[in-house]
Amino acid sequence: MADTSVVPGRLRVPQPWLLLILAAGVGGLNLLSLAFVTIEGIPLLWLSSGFAVGLLVASAAPLRPATLGVLLLALALPAWQLGEPPLSALGYALIHSLETVLVVWGVRRYGGRLMVVEEVLRSSLVAGMATLAACTLATLLAMLLRAATRGADAVDLVATLSWFASHLIGLVVVAGLITVGLAQTARWRRRRLRDPGFLLAWCLLLLALLGVLGSGLYALLFLPFLPMLWLAFRYGLPGALLAAVTVVLASGAAAVLGRFAPTLPGLEGALSAALFPQLYALTACLMMLPMAVMMTERAHLASRLKRSEARYRLMADHARDLVVRLRADGGRSYVSQAARSLLGYTPEELTEPRRELFHAEDDPVIRATLAPLFTSAGSASIQFRMRHRDGHWVWLEALAVSVPAERGEGFDIVYSARDISARVAAEQALQAQARTDALTGLPNRREFNERLQRALQRARRSGLAVAVFALDLDHFKAINDELGHAAGDEALRDFAARMRPTLREADVLARLGGDEFALLMENLAGSAECEAAARRFLAGMRPPFRVAGEARMLGVSIGIALGRGDLDADAMLAAADAALYRVKQSGRGRVQQAQSLLGGQSALFGELAAHRVHLVALLVEQAHRALVRLGERVHLRDQLAVLGGERVDLSAHLL
Repeated sequence: MADTSVVPGRLRVPQPWLLLILAAGVGGLNLLSLAFVTIEGIPLLWLSSGFAVGLLVASAAPLRPATLGVLLLALALPAWQLGEPPLSALGYALIHSLETVLVVWGVRRYGGRLMVVEEVLRSSLVAGMATLAACTLATLLAMLLRAATRGADAVDLVATLSWFASHLIGLVVVAGLITVGLAQTARWRRRRLRDPGFLLAWCLLLLALLGVLGSGLYALLFLPFLPMLWLAFRYGLPGALLAAVTVVLASGAAAVLGRFAPTLPGLEGALSAALFPQLYALTACLMMLPMAVMMTERAHLASRLKRSEARYRLMADHARDLVVRLRADGGRSYVSQAARSLLGYTPEELTEPRRELFHAEDDPVIRATLAPLFTSAGSASIQFRMRHRDGHWVWLEALAVSVPAERGEGFDIVYSARDISARVAAEQALQAQARTDALTGLPNRREFNERLQRALQRARRSGLAVAVFALDLDHFKAINDELGHAAGDEALRDFAARMRPTLREADVLARLGGDEFALLMENLAGSAECEAAARRFLAGMRPPFRVAGEARMLGVSIGIALGRGDLDADAMLAAADAALYRVKQSGRGRVQQAQSLLGGQSALFGELAAHRVHLVALLVEQAHRALVRLGERVHLRDQLAVLGGERVDLSAHLL
């Protein structure tokens, strides 16, 4: 039979030595049982089967024909030497061998690793069931053989129970001592034998057994159970097996010496003296061993839990993520060490509620997201900001999960949070790129449209006016054509820089494309504020621009649409563009307000337009005469600059 159980730390013995140990142990114990522990032909304690099972399971030796042959001879020869007929001795040996093989096969086939503490519960249950089944079958076969060799009168209930009890006790005690002892002896001896409580409990058990069995006070037979149960409860399987061996040996020795022979009603004295010690020892084993198995498993689970807790605490304390256990009252029963590196606080400083550390905009979202997790199981992901000890905000992303509350009903929340400040900054930078003109740093068309829509919504509620300025640079194409696009880009950046100081804090200046700009002004009482803004813009354009190392004059044409929230964004932009188009058609460097959006145009704007038309015509005529008179193309550009400056000075004088 192949070995199906690889047992770490098993008994490693060469095959010849194993056969020798098996023959000596089984033969010697079989002889001892037959010679010294038999009363009226009924065995009190059968040790050989337990030794064979324990040795074969502990060594994981395969059940080869040589092994079975040695086992059969070791069981048959002692019985034959003590006067058992050869056929009868061989029959009993076959029954004992079958009993051993069944237990070993059952434990190997269905049980766990007997020498591994983690599987002791499963192993003990399988071993117990296999032992019970094998002993039952062996008892039935033995009684049939007994009836065949000694007559039917030799078989009765007492003989059957005595056979069954002696084999069951022998298997449990001896096999248990070998298998469990090999697994835990070194560790148990090192940790327990020096324990004063262990020695005290074992001494109390010895005193109780000596006192009860020696005095014959059978009414006090329960007293040894107290130290036995303490040994099983406190020290698990090793303590229970030691107590079982002590009880079996004490009760067997007392029975052999005639000091433990209570009379059972309806039974002969000899049979009663043989059966009662067996029942007492079997009761002690059945009482202690299940408790010992459960306590060993409990101790193992507690050890695993402790190791698991230590492992996960090690991971949580040294992880970069912040791990927090949050109660419903806002307190934190656990904060990992990552709080020091992420937020600059010690875990102890964050155990109490600290609402002031959360960003005011995020606090309502946090409450709404986490509230359901305190009442029902679930999970949620959330992003929020917490203030670092240094004062800056740290973006955190947390996965929160409901866990049973440590105190009371409901749930606590365990969340793991990581620093995503770099990611958020990158996302915000990308979003800003998508909404910002790369050349001037101003908002682009998309951003301007969204802000205009929000401004119109606010205007509907407030009743105040909103103005849209459409601005177009004059003579910008000449710069691009004569000096190149790099010079044109420089002029656009200079224009944006000049416009910023002339704007209110709430105004929005955007570049729509090329040399087209738009301005949003809101919370206006009327057109007077638009007129004042136009004056500022025109005044800002008077100084010449330094482009590619040259002085160039740039003008600006402005179209204005003024409304009170009853229009949409597209209509406002269209009206401003239409006003700008009329400015371009009638002459540049002017301001035009959309008639359709404002009931009547400002007189100042009309006068300003008339003066500028006359001024532009005069300047053009003077420039033409100067060019004809000079006739030198080398000085053409400088002369135009001088004339342009005079035009700007006259415009300022008129304004």
